[in-house]
Amino acid sequence: HPETILPAVERDIPVRVLNTFAPDDTGTLIVAKATREHGICAVTLKKKCLYVSANGLTSQQTVDFFRDVAEYSGEFYAAALGESKCFAVVDAPTDTSILDRLYQLTPHIDVQDITLLCGVGIGLNGELAARFSEAISPFSPIAVLYGVSDVGLIALLPTESAEDALRAVHEIIG
Repeated sequence: HPETILPAVERDIPVRVLNTFAPDDTGTLIVAKATREHGICAVTLKKKCLYVSANGLTSQQTVDFFRDVAEYSGEFYAAALGESKCFAVVDAPTDTSILDRLYQLTPHIDVQDITLLCGVGIGLNGELAARFSEAISPFSPIAVLYGVSDVGLIALLPTESAEDALRAVHEIIG
């Protein structure tokens, strides 16, 4: 827990956090100040997500789409809106009957199982976003989101290629 290591970090004492499930791994070193000024520092996968998209909606239908998805899921991991398409990414439900209700409310939707690849870092910029995008491009990303936060990148990936995409990003961040 962050509060348990805070006194050490405040005194410039590095703390190494180890993973119980990967005891041979080097773990994560937590320090008071980052040693690099920019770059992707960590990546992870958020599995069991749904990509819910709709095409050709009117402005009011788009508002209704996001409302319906929010009522269904409660939380968006990602969302975007364009001239003719909108989408939201939410947790995959354990009860799929909820999806039937969503199809009734918004018949123009498409739903896909996906995995999010999330990268966090310091001073992320267009060049880093381009390298991230290039690394995952062989794995057919549905979308890459950059600019929502200056510390994060999110890629929406087909579930079957997400682990390989994660390895590819690990190669570019070292």
